[in-house]
Amino acid sequence: MSLELNTRLWFQVFLTSAGHWPAVPNVNFSRRLFEATKDLQRARGEAPNGILTEAQVGQMLASASSVLKGWGLRWVPHPTRGRSI
Repeated sequence: MSLELNTRLWFQVFLTSAGHWPAVPNVNFSRRLFEATKDLQRARGEAPNGILTEAQVGQMLASASSVLKGWGLRWVPHPTRGRSI
């Protein structure tokens, strides 16, 4: 929970793109999210401790980028609030 809100949400999007988070991103860092993190580590042949190293985060971002580009995600303006979503 010490991660910034946007970081927590993007982390869940990256886990989804890797096939380890079949859920809608939310603001909490739950036991389920901790287990999904360990599943990602196991799938990569790493020690499943639930704590990602900087190198692991970099690898996850690199592998997620191609999947996310295929999804065509982009920021769009909210129709009434004047903010991007």
